[in-house]
Parts: sequence; C-alpha cells; structure tokens
Amino acid sequence: MSLALFQLPDREQLQPLIERLAEECRAQGLLVDLSQDDQVALLRAVSGLTLNEAERALRLAVARLGGFRPQAAGIVVREKTQIIRKTGILDYCHSSESFAHVGGLGCGKSLSARALAGAWGAPLLRLDVGRIFGPIVGESEANLRRAIQTAEAVSPCILWIDEVEKGQVIFRIHLGRRRRDPEKFDLAALADSSQGFSGAEIEQAVVDALFSAFEAGRELEQADIAGALNATYPLSRARAAEIASLTEWARWNARPASARVPAGSFEE
Repeated sequence: MSLALFQLPDREQLQPLIERLAEECRAQGLLVDLSQDDQVALLRAVSGLTLNEAERALRLAVARLGGFRPQAAGIVVREKTQIIRKTGILDYCHSSESFAHVGGLGCGKSLSARALAGAWGAPLLRLDVGRIFGPIVGESEANLRRAIQTAEAVSPCILWIDEVEKGQVIFRIHLGRRRRDPEKFDLAALADSSQGFSGAEIEQAVVDALFSAFEAGRELEQADIAGALNATYPLSRARAAEIASLTEWARWNARPASARVPAGSFEE
C-alpha cells in the first residue's frame, strides 16, 4: 500500500476515527483502557497514514489485544513502519541512541541523526535522496511531495535527508549561479549520471560544459553537461583502492563516533 498523493489527514481528522473505534469496542463488550496520555500516543502513532491505513492499523491492534489497550500505539507504530517503507521513499526508523553514544563529529552523520531523534523523543524519518528519482516525467517531483507530506503529517519528527550528494540540491545550485534556468534541464538524468561524484566535481562539469557551449557559439544544452560528466573520472573511482584502504585502516586505528562495529558495517 502506498501513501496517497492527496492531502494526508491531520490529527483533527484522525481523532474521530479513534473515538469511533473505541465506541465500537465498548458496544462489543471489549475493554477500552486508554488514559489521556495513551490517546495522545495513539493519535501520534497513526499520524502520517491515510484514513484507511490508520483504520486498518487500529483494528489490527484491537484484534491482537482484545480491545483498546495502552500497547495499541506500539502495534500501530510497527504497522506504520511497514506501510511507510513500502512506499520505497522513506524509512521510519526507531532510535534508542543518545548523544552519549557520539564520540565526535568528524564523521558519524548517521549516528548523529539517530541521536538527535533519541534525545528529542521524536520519530525519525530517513529520506534517501537517490530513491526520489523516477524515469517518468514528474515522478521525481511527486515522490518529493509525498515525502514532505508524510513528514508534515508525522511531525513533530526528525527528517534525516541521507545521501543528499546524489540530489539534483547541487546541479540546480550551480546552474542557477551561472544564470541558467535549471528547469530547462533533466536534473534527474544528470544526477543519475553523476553517481560517485563529489559536489566539486559536479560543479566543474557544469563549468566545463559552459566552456564547450561557448566554443560552439550556442547556449548550454543537456548534452554539454552529460558530455562533461562522461569525460570526468571522479575521485571515488580513480582512488577507489586508496579510499578502501583508508576506510579499512580507520576501522581499527581511528575513533568512530559510534562504538566499534563489526567488520563490514563501518559507518560514515
């Protein structure tokens, strides 16, 4: 089940759903044991779901518990986690980390995001920018709107935007800085062609493309940038062996922000 592209219900719309199901439970002789705090937790748990998804998750909790009990919120959150993950755009992460687990910030960006969510006691939504891109015209924009809409519905939450260097946040900036309209270019295709490129390498590709267009006596075109990218051998590939060696060295000789982790799972 994917999240609808229509406006997700807010908490004022979800509250009557919870009350209606509670009344149904009472009418059927099932226990309804929810304090005010439990109701608030339950309302927060269903936020970010459509009305149909929220009702299914709530009914699942009732069926498993034999009524409305304080544990219902936990069941709904687990169900919501699966629903959000099935969209393929966002991950709903559970975090028990704190800043006591963070040893420093030369690295450990991912751990820091989890620690922030743990410290604030807020839901953590992870958005991998690479998942936004779609082959159909308008699909990337629709995916981004869906992600933002979900984050707004779940709020207050921590939105962790991961792998942002894969985004289109770089081509748009460098084209705009050089007074070119980013909307005239297929940014998704350019981002897909620049996997493994650093921000500086992408900027240089834009500069090289501008020179090529100038020499040809015409305006900048998509093919100019694509050609510049194709002619660039990024550092991540040119120095792949050295980077891998440095990563392996750091695993045992540098101090990561997180506790030491098993081989093969070293975090940035």
